[in-house]
Amino acid sequence: MFDVKRDARSAPAAEFASRRMLQLGVASLVTAGMLAGASVADARTTRIQILSRVAAFGGYSFPGVGQYEVIRGIATGEVDPNDPKNAVITDIARAETGERQRHLPA
Repeated sequence: MFDVKRDARSAPAAEFASRRMLQLGVASLVTAGMLAGASVADARTTRIQILSRVAAFGGYSFPGVGQYEVIRGIATGEVDPNDPKNAVITDIARAETGERQRHLPA
């Protein structure tokens, strides 16, 4: 038997779901456009030093994923102080360059 009242109530829910999907699609396109148009400054990680590793969430193993870890460490990187895109970094013009640092005594 077909209940018309039940279908009538689900119609707004279906409309809401399709409207929500449209909103998510538009938001995704706007975000992708902003990321594609953004200028990227060249930077690279030169060293990663891991200080400690411990099991997260009391060692609980999540189904299909496994255990998570909390990793604490130091990441060291380099940017080009002469690149205009890095000018927003405070005092970047006063920073030591890689060439000068190589010649300093340890």
